[in-house]
Amino acid sequence: PVGTLITMKGFNFGLEQGQGKVLFSQSSNEEETESDRRGSQLSQTIPASETDFDYELWTDSEIRVRVPDGASSGGIRIATGKELSNGVYFEVTEPCGTKLYTTKKGYQVQYSVELSAFRGSATNTLDLWVPNIVGCMEQRNIDTVSDPQPLWKDFKGVMRYRFENLTGTSALAIHESFWFDRYAVQTRISIQAIPSEYDAERRLYKNYTASDNYIPSSDPGIIQIAKTAGKREKNPYIRARNIYLYIIKQLSYEKRVDHSNLPAILTSTRTGDAYTYAALYTALCRSSGIPARVVSGYLVFGNKETIKHYWAEIYIEQVGWIPIDPLLGDQVSFGGFPAIEDPQEFYFGNLDNQHIAFSKGIIQLKPLDPSGVIRRRDEAPALQTICEESSGIDN
Repeated sequence: PVGTLITMKGFNFGLEQGQGKVLFSQSSNEEETESDRRGSQLSQTIPASETDFDYELWTDSEIRVRVPDGASSGGIRIATGKELSNGVYFEVTEPCGTKLYTTKKGYQVQYSVELSAFRGSATNTLDLWVPNIVGCMEQRNIDTVSDPQPLWKDFKGVMRYRFENLTGTSALAIHESFWFDRYAVQTRISIQAIPSEYDAERRLYKNYTASDNYIPSSDPGIIQIAKTAGKREKNPYIRARNIYLYIIKQLSYEKRVDHSNLPAILTSTRTGDAYTYAALYTALCRSSGIPARVVSGYLVFGNKETIKHYWAEIYIEQVGWIPIDPLLGDQVSFGGFPAIEDPQEFYFGNLDNQHIAFSKGIIQLKPLDPSGVIRRRDEAPALQTICEESSGIDN
């Protein structure tokens, strides 16, 4: 099943992982034809995930890796960055349920970053961290055109640009274009088959149940509310659904709210925007021992209309990540966004093809210069700790 730790033995894997990847066959979708499935071997594969901490060990003769979310039965290979290994048949089982990827929709997304009127010393640097579209099972076949070319094309899901010795007359413009296919997600869960316990030693579990500056899951108030909301249910899937229904019942939508004290919202104003719904749901799940993360992106609807949006994912053992949209589940609608029959039921475990993701969880970036000035911008498409880092620039 997904999440199982497997050991692969062989030769010449490389002394360390570097650019190496373990490639599994990827789950198909209901719209694929037989000719689609007979396409390129590499285009039909999915690598074990760095974000999910799937790699446990990498040596020249042995790799320990977990079956990634989205994997299916088929050939398994190792790509070292220089060579591709022979394939070995590997079977992925689904004891607790399935995820289906349906109703493909093609998108072209463009955005720009423009800056001007710099002040500072003659010698200065500016680093910009620009997010990519998330590559995942529901967002595939991504092509990107960047102008200019980034210094780093993909580091933890972002591109790094560096500019030097900017003056008051300097003007910068970065243009990104993405082409990709987006699929709707449907889950079919065998609730009684869900394991009641997680592997608490797994890095995915430790990371996505931890409290941080964005998700205050260790706050005493959140801990107490999580017990109430989860109803002390032992089955994590049912517990996560109980928390979902609690959030929907307790909160009402407001376009913009103050996020500086998220726990207080549940005991005071009880109003929230998309981020409030997603972040509080994630915090309550984490506090309840369910791995969860916030997804940052956009809703696309009508005549190319977009709105910044946040939703969540929970991790269920032997199934993988399951999408949850508490705000849309609360029957909040946006203009021309298509109505869903019974949104409360639909948006727990399912997602339409009009959600576009730029980040899953927090993209943790470290400063490049200990003396640099760091800025994070709320309007950024992704949830990332750094958007800009400058040295020798006043504004």
